[in-house]
Amino acid sequence: MVFNFLKTNIVVISLLAFAVGCDSDLQQAGATNEIVADVLSVSDLAPESPEQLPQYVFGPKKFELIKNISSMSAPGLRLIQGGDIEILSRAGSLITSGFFSGGSTPFIDYSIQSGVVRAKDDRSLAMLSAMFHFDSLFDSIERLSGVSRTALLNSGQEFQVIYQPSILIKDEGDESRRYESGNAAYIAGARQFALYKSGVGEDIPVIINPQVVAHEFGHAIFELSFFQNSYQACERSKVSDEGVFPGRLELEYVIRGLNEGFADFVSFVWTGSTNLLESSFGKTTQTDQRNFSTIEFKYTTLSEGGEPCTGEIYCLGSIFARSLLDTYVALGFDVRNKEQREAFLQSLFSILKTTGSQLRDGVKYRLPIVDDKVAVCKLRDARDVTFDDEILSLFLMAFLDSSRAEQKQAFCKSFAENFGESGFSYRSRSGCS
Repeated sequence: MVFNFLKTNIVVISLLAFAVGCDSDLQQAGATNEIVADVLSVSDLAPESPEQLPQYVFGPKKFELIKNISSMSAPGLRLIQGGDIEILSRAGSLITSGFFSGGSTPFIDYSIQSGVVRAKDDRSLAMLSAMFHFDSLFDSIERLSGVSRTALLNSGQEFQVIYQPSILIKDEGDESRRYESGNAAYIAGARQFALYKSGVGEDIPVIINPQVVAHEFGHAIFELSFFQNSYQACERSKVSDEGVFPGRLELEYVIRGLNEGFADFVSFVWTGSTNLLESSFGKTTQTDQRNFSTIEFKYTTLSEGGEPCTGEIYCLGSIFARSLLDTYVALGFDVRNKEQREAFLQSLFSILKTTGSQLRDGVKYRLPIVDDKVAVCKLRDARDVTFDDEILSLFLMAFLDSSRAEQKQAFCKSFAENFGESGFSYRSRSGCS
C-alpha cells in the first residue's frame, strides 16, 4: 500500500535490511516481544543549518519501551483511541483546562513481513508512527531533562496519547461533538496528548510529524520544570489583586507564550531543525514566523504596527526560542550536535525549575497587579503591554539569576537583543554586570 504522505520527498528504507524475529512472535495476542515497525521518523543527521527541514525517513524502527502491540502501551505510557475532550480553555496547542473521558484500546491493522510490522492503512500507520515518537522521547527523558524515567513515572499518573478524540461541547444542558483536524495538543496537568484528525493538504500529517510531537512533549517538560509537576487551577475565591495565587502563572499571557517558545526549542533539540511546520503546511507567512532561527521581528517591534508577526503568543514564543538558540550558539555549542543540544536542554530544565519556584514564592520577584481577565480566572488572548512587559522582565530576571555563572553574559546579550528594554528592563539586568 502507498500511503498519501509518501508522495512527498521522503527516504524509504528497504524492509529486507531490517529482518528480525519471526512472524509468529508478534502474531500472538498481546505479544510482549521486541517490536520493529515501519514508521515515519527523521534522520539522525541534523540538517546543515537549523532553518532547513530535517530529512524524513520511512522504514523500520525499533520501539524501546513499548512491547505490547495489542495495547500500544508501556509502563507510564499508553495509547487511547477515540473518546471525548471537553475543552474549558486553551491557548495555542496547550489545553489549559479540559477533561477527557471514554476512549478504547487502539485497533491497529497490520501484517508482518520479515519480522517487521507493516500498517495496512493510514490510520494504523499514524498510530504506529506517533507512538514511536513518544516511545523515543520518553526513552530519552533523562538525557533531555536530567529526570530519570523511574522518577518521572513515580511523580504522577501515566501519560496518555489520545488518537482522534472528539471535542465535547456543552451548552445549556445540550451536548454536541465535533472533530478538529490538522493539529495536536497537550492537556496541561493531565499528562495527556491529543492527536486530532489529519487536515486537508498536509504534506507530513501533523499528528505524525516528529517536530510537532516533540513540541507537544516540550509542554510536558515545561510543566515538569517551571510548574514543578504541579499545574494549578485558578479559583476566584483565592484571587488577589497582586502577587501570586494558585493558577495565576498558568493563566498569564507571557508565561503561556514562553511555554510555546520552550516547546519549539525542545523540537529543535530533538530534530536539529527550527523549521517546525513547513513540512506539514508548506512555506507560508505563518510557518516562516515559527521558524525561529530566521525571524527578524523582536519583542519591541510587536507593538510598532505593521503586524511583523500575527501569531500572538506564538510570536512571543518564537522570540524566546530565538533567545535560547542565540545563547546556545554564543556558548560555543554546535547546532548539529544532538548530545550538546540535549545537555543544554538539561541546563534549561534546571533554570526553569528554579525560576518557577522563585516566581511562585513571590518574595524577591513580586508579580504586579492582575489584569481584568486573570482576576476572574480567564485567559487573555492578546498582548497588553500594561501587564506583560513587567511580568516578562520579572521572568527574565529570575531566569538569569537562576542560570550558571558561565551562562549569564550570553543570556544577558540574547535577552537584551531580542526583548529590548520593554521586555527586559534595565532594572531586570542587575545580573548582567
